[in-house]
Amino acid sequence: MGSIEIAVLNVVHAQGEYWELWHGDGLSVETSAAVARAWEEGRRLGYDAYKKKLISEGEYRARDEDHYRAKSRRRGNTAQTSAE
Repeated sequence: MGSIEIAVLNVVHAQGEYWELWHGDGLSVETSAAVARAWEEGRRLGYDAYKKKLISEGEYRARDEDHYRAKSRRRGNTAQTSAE
C-alpha cells in the first residue's frame, strides 16, 4: 500500500477494525508506534479530512500524478490455466 499514511487512508476508507503487520514490522517498536499514531490520526480526522491533510503535505498523489509504470503482461506465452 505504499507509505504508512496511504495504508492508513485505505484502512480508514474501508472502515478496518484491525491492522495486521508483517512479523518484522510488528516486532519494531518504532514501526508499530508510527502505525498506531497514524491510524489514530486517520480515524480521528476521518477519510476526507485525512486525505486533504496528506494532499497538503505532498504525501498523496492522484492517479494522473503517479508516474509508476505498471508491468505489462509478458507476450509469447498465450497458454491459460483453468484458474485464470
